[in-house]
Amino acid sequence: MEKHILHLTEEQRRLGCEVIVAFNRGQATSLNDIRVLPWVNLRRMRPQAARDLFFYFVLLLKISSQRLHFDVVHVHGDWSALLFGRLLARVTRSQNSVGSLHGAARRGLWSTMYRFVLKGYAMVYTTGAWDAMYLGSLTRQPVRWQHSGIEKVFFDKDQSEERDRFIDVVSVGSFVPGKNYELVVEIAFAMPNVKFVLIGDGPQKCVIEALCRSRGLSNITFAGNLLPADVAQQMRSSRIYLHTSFSEGTPTALLEAMACGLAVITSNSNDYRNLIRPEQTGFVIESFQAESYVRRIRELLDDENRLHEISDRNSKQAVRYGWPDVAKRITEWSTPNAIDRGR
Repeated sequence: MEKHILHLTEEQRRLGCEVIVAFNRGQATSLNDIRVLPWVNLRRMRPQAARDLFFYFVLLLKISSQRLHFDVVHVHGDWSALLFGRLLARVTRSQNSVGSLHGAARRGLWSTMYRFVLKGYAMVYTTGAWDAMYLGSLTRQPVRWQHSGIEKVFFDKDQSEERDRFIDVVSVGSFVPGKNYELVVEIAFAMPNVKFVLIGDGPQKCVIEALCRSRGLSNITFAGNLLPADVAQQMRSSRIYLHTSFSEGTPTALLEAMACGLAVITSNSNDYRNLIRPEQTGFVIESFQAESYVRRIRELLDDENRLHEISDRNSKQAVRYGWPDVAKRITEWSTPNAIDRGR
């Protein structure tokens, strides 16, 4: 079960909603949750459409046998999950169906598929602002932008003393090609006296480690996978959060970094104008040229007062990105009256 689904479920229950989660692997959140093929790791199945077909076929059998009915069906995934989720909403006689898009929306010929699958939903939201605008151009249904939420642990401050921020730059994410960690290596190579920490794991980690060795880098530390509390501790020990992805929705780690008071430097991997104000909270870099990032990092590290000002702004701004506020917005959007107003 994805973490953001778990947190959304917990918060919606606090709001008084009865929530049943259908999932493949992980820990159930209640006795009423529905496990689907738990002995098979569907995340490893390719293509994605086949995985979703198996999941929703078995789920439909389970729900039909129990004759379950839901007021709202919320489907999270990409086009194939949204496609099969339409049938789920019909079988359960749902009053409303809500879709949330995982990751970035595909362009080109996929627009025809999105146009078709979105017809079955009363409302859709995406984690990326560009994706909301794109999907909104394909359908009359309301499409909103809503990022994931920040866990409480990232708002917990060290009350005893101001933490020493001994890490200059931190990045968090899976080591996959789309994260573009090669660019981080190039930036670190140009700044040998700046300390970088990379948090996460993934199939490309050994490739990036080998690249660091070949370049003779000693200023990058690989922290591996960490628990949220440990990620928060690393962030509160850092000055700048660096994000270099080619394409994303809205990175949750970027929001978490803001909550921990870090200045943010990010690639233009989505539309971040609602989050990042140039000079005030961080910088969005239009290119993938290392020198553009190096210039901004040096500019911030050379001005400690400015870093303190940005830290204060970002930690205050991030409060409204916590899970309680995010879950409340999503829940309000899912009600019939809110959906009707959004049309």
